[in-house]
Amino acid sequence: METRKESTGDARSGLLLVALASVAWGTIPLLVRQIQPVPVTIGSGGLELNAAAVVTVFWRVTFAALTVLLVQTVRGRVRSLFAIDRRTLGALAVNGVLLATHWVLFFSALLLTDVAVAELLTYTGPIYVAALTPLVLKEPYDRRVLVPILLGLAGMLVIVWPHLSAPDDTMEIVGAAMAMLAAVGYALLMLNTKRLLHGISAPVIMFWDSTAAALVLLPLALLLPAPSTGNEWAALFALGAVYSVAVVFVFMTGLKRVRADHAAVLMYLEPVSAIVVAAFFLGEPITAAAVFGGAIVISAGVAVARLAPVPSMEGPPVPLDEAFDSAPDG
Repeated sequence: METRKESTGDARSGLLLVALASVAWGTIPLLVRQIQPVPVTIGSGGLELNAAAVVTVFWRVTFAALTVLLVQTVRGRVRSLFAIDRRTLGALAVNGVLLATHWVLFFSALLLTDVAVAELLTYTGPIYVAALTPLVLKEPYDRRVLVPILLGLAGMLVIVWPHLSAPDDTMEIVGAAMAMLAAVGYALLMLNTKRLLHGISAPVIMFWDSTAAALVLLPLALLLPAPSTGNEWAALFALGAVYSVAVVFVFMTGLKRVRADHAAVLMYLEPVSAIVVAAFFLGEPITAAAVFGGAIVISAGVAVARLAPVPSMEGPPVPLDEAFDSAPDG
């Protein structure tokens, strides 16, 4: 009985950490909107796109990698970042490419359309996670999560539909398309990260993910103007050091204790948080559809949080003080 209670407590503490990280990530649109537009003309037709997303992601991952390097150096564990074999480095490089692709698409969507549309379309990603978890991670399918997933999807559709049915301009459609592609990238990134967590510590994953993403984006970043104001640099530093290191550490600690599909559904809290933040700080109105759909999304997250863990499905718990430098045996 004691083991059962401990297992339940570990899984729920993991879900709580995932929820806290998700709510924190919901404030990211405030920082992204601090970056000044970077217009780029494509082709002879004069199609102008905003390349600020590339600049934002490049500096975010650069600051993230430097932060992890500094932290591990201070802790006297910098060698652990480089004590990996070529196969592992290759897997981390793939993760970095997925990270760069997902964030460029997601940040582009945030700059081209409303926060509600960008966030909630991107968070169709958990649908792909739940569908692919048994195939990619070889975990048994948990039928209990199907209803919460459908609830979350229904809530997103309620919020997004008014925006897509009558868009203000064609760039909103482009933004929506980028958000949907970002959802696919999100699913692949989360599944690969969950797989890597079984054998690699969080700092190694964060450092090489960020480094690989920075290298992928470096050629483009060199062609684009760098940020020029203090607010831009402050926002980029926060995105890298805080949101990509501190908050990711909290998220990974929680993810180690729960199934990937359970964590994914609970992360619907991020777009709900983002919509509230956008209303208060960016002047984007909260509509009746957003309130109703958001309530459905939150209900889906609560339903997942209340699921009793199945010993054969949940990952082994990792104490918070050990999570940063250890990985579960499982």
